[in-house]
Amino acid sequence: MTRRSVPLAAVRRRPRQVSATDQASEARETDRQTHNQTQSGTTTFVATPRTRYSFVPVYLLVAAAAIAVHLPSLQGDFVFDDARGVVANPDVRLDTSWSDLWAHDFWGTPMTAARSHKSYRPLTVATFKLNNLLAGMAPAGFHWGNVLLHTVASLMMARLAWHLFDRDRLPAAVTALLFAVHPIHTEAVCNIVGRAEILAGILYLTALLVVLNKTWSWPLQVLCVALCAICSMLAKEQGITALGTAAALAICLQANWTTEGSPLGLLLKSMLQQRVRNLVVSLAAIGVLSLLVRVQLNAQQAPIFNANEVPAAFATGFTKWATMNYYIVVNLQLLVLPLNLCHDWSHETIPLLESPLDPRFGALMLVYGVAIVGVLWLLLRPWSAISCNQEQQLQKRRLHMVTLLGLAALVLPFLPASNLFFPVGFVIAERVLYLPSIGLCLLAGVAARWLSTRLGPRGILLLASLVFLAMAAQSVQRSFDWQTDYSLHLAGHRTHPANSKIAINLGQLMSQAAQQETNVTRRAELLDEAERLFRDRLSASASDASAHLNLGTLLQNRGQYEEALQVLTQGLEKKDSTRTSLRIVTAIATLYYQQQDYAQAKPYFELAMQVGLGKVFSSRRASTTR
Repeated sequence: MTRRSVPLAAVRRRPRQVSATDQASEARETDRQTHNQTQSGTTTFVATPRTRYSFVPVYLLVAAAAIAVHLPSLQGDFVFDDARGVVANPDVRLDTSWSDLWAHDFWGTPMTAARSHKSYRPLTVATFKLNNLLAGMAPAGFHWGNVLLHTVASLMMARLAWHLFDRDRLPAAVTALLFAVHPIHTEAVCNIVGRAEILAGILYLTALLVVLNKTWSWPLQVLCVALCAICSMLAKEQGITALGTAAALAICLQANWTTEGSPLGLLLKSMLQQRVRNLVVSLAAIGVLSLLVRVQLNAQQAPIFNANEVPAAFATGFTKWATMNYYIVVNLQLLVLPLNLCHDWSHETIPLLESPLDPRFGALMLVYGVAIVGVLWLLLRPWSAISCNQEQQLQKRRLHMVTLLGLAALVLPFLPASNLFFPVGFVIAERVLYLPSIGLCLLAGVAARWLSTRLGPRGILLLASLVFLAMAAQSVQRSFDWQTDYSLHLAGHRTHPANSKIAINLGQLMSQAAQQETNVTRRAELLDEAERLFRDRLSASASDASAHLNLGTLLQNRGQYEEALQVLTQGLEKKDSTRTSLRIVTAIATLYYQQQDYAQAKPYFELAMQVGLGKVFSSRRASTTR
C-alpha cells in the first residue's frame, strides 16, 4: 500500500486535553480535508473561531510597540534630507499643481534636467502634499503620518506571518514584533522622506497577501499583484521587486512539501503547474515592461555622483570589487546586529578594502561561503515521503518553505540598492533596508520556532523578550537622535568620528547654535568644539578647500582676522568645486570689508562676481545644449 502525501496545512496542532469523541471527529475532518487538498497540493486553511481571534492580542501588542518606540520622533523637527525633500520641495507646496509631481523627481526637480537625482516617487510626494493640505507644514503632522503608516505595515507583517506559519502564534508574533521595533527602521520612520520606504513596504506586503488568497483566479491575482508592485515602485524604486517575491511565494505555496524529493525538485515541479506558470510568466513580463518604462523616465541620463558619496565606485580592480561586496556584509550586519547606526555612511566611514590580507576580506569570504553552503543545503537536501500523522516532520518542512521565502524576500529587494549592478549614490542607507527586513523577520520567526523545541516555552519567551527589549530600547534612542539635526549629527560623530562630512556639518551646527546661545560660557564651549572639529578635518585632509572655508569663517566670526585670512587664502589655492571657491572668495572679500580695507576687498568682490556670473552662464549654456 502506498502512503498518501498531504499538504503541510492539513495537519493541525491539537489542544493538550481533547476528548476521544473530539479526537475522532477531528481526525475525520482532517482526512476529508486531506483528500480534497492532496490532488492540487495547495496549502489552504479553514480558520475556526478559536484560531480566528487567538491572534488579536498579538495585533494589539504589535501596534502598540510600533507606535511606542517611535513616539520621540513626534517632537522632532525637519531633519537631514527633509529640508530638501519636504520643506524646499516645490511639489509639496499647495500653490503648485498636483500634475507637476508626475513630471518631477523626488526632490522637485524636472526629470529631464541634468541635475535631477532621477529618483521618481510621485506617490510619496503626493502624500507629502496631502499632509500639507490636511495639517499644514508643521513637522508633527508629517511625523504622525510616518508612525501610523509604519504601524499599518507592522500589522500587515503580522497578518502575513500568521498565514505563512499556519496560525502558529510563536513564530508569527516574533516576526511581527521584530519588524515593529527593529532599530534599522528608525531612519525610515523618523526621517520624513523615509515615508517612501514605508509606503513601498505596505504595497509590497499587500502584494504578498494577495498571493495567499487562493480563492481568486490567477488573472485577478496577477492584476492585483501587478497594481500593488507598480504603485510600490512609484513610492520607492525597490518596490518593483514585489513581483519577484510574489512569484517566489506562489511557487512555494504550490509545491507539495510532503512528497519525496529535494526542495529544488519540488519547486521546479510546482512551476510546471498551469496556474503557477501563468502567474510567474505574467509577473515577469510585467516586471520587464515596468523597468523599461522606468528607464525611459530618466531621459537617457544617469544621475551624477561624486567619489565622496560612493568611494568604491571610483576605485578599480580588486579594490572596487572587494569593497562593493563588503558593503553588502555591512548591510547584513546592520540587519542582524543593528549596532553603530548612522544617518550618513559616505566619505571615510568604511575605508576601501584594498588587500586580500585585510581581515575584512576574510569576513567577506566567510559570509559568502556560509550563504552559498546554506542555500545549497536548503535546496538539495533530499527527503522521503511522509504520512499525515508525522506532525513534527510536517512542521519542519513548513518552516523549510518559509525559510526559502524569507531568503527571497531578503535578497530581492536589496539588489537594486546593492551598488552591484549600478551606482545608487550612497554607500549604505539604513532606510533602504526596510523592505529586506521583511525577509529577515521571517527568518527570525523560523529561528524562534526551531529554538522553542530546544529551549522550551519559558526559555524562548525569555530570549525573545530580551531581544525585543534591546531592540526597542535602541529604537527609542535612535528616535531621540532623529529629533534635530544637531542631535543627529552628534550621534553620528560619536559613532563614526572618521566621517569628515558629519564632523564638518556638526561643526557648522555648533557654530550656528553658538550664535543663538545667551550663556557666554556655553557659547565659548560650542565655538571651541566647532573649531576643534574644523582643525581636525584640516589636519586629516589639507587638500580639502571646504575645511579651510569652515575654519576660516569660524575664526572670522571669533575676530581672529589674521589667521582667518591665512586659512582662507590657503583654501583658495586648493582645487575644489566652483561653488566652494566662490564662497572662499566672498569670505575673503567680506573679511577685508569688515576691516575697512576696501582696496583689498574690491578685487575679491570683482572676482566673486566673475566666478558667480561664469557659473550662471555655464549652467545656462549646458542646459540649452542638452
